[in-house]
Amino acid sequence: MNDRDLDNLQFLLTITPTQLAAWYDDIVARGDQDDIEYAMELIYAARNELELQLLEIHDTEADEDCSQAAAYLKRFQLK
Repeated sequence: MNDRDLDNLQFLLTITPTQLAAWYDDIVARGDQDDIEYAMELIYAARNELELQLLEIHDTEADEDCSQAAAYLKRFQLK
């Protein structure tokens, strides 16, 4: 996302429900569905970014020392 997108996303995430309804009503009155689609794209992109960050956190946790678990599981290995 570029700076403009981030500013628009910030707007969407910080306005009150009343302001959001007024923004939506204004868009509908103008017949400009593109603004609503753009807003949804921003929200989906932000959600995807958060999901990727969460996966990175889980990956980092998975990289922790597993030597104890490996030693324990070695007892069950077929020889």
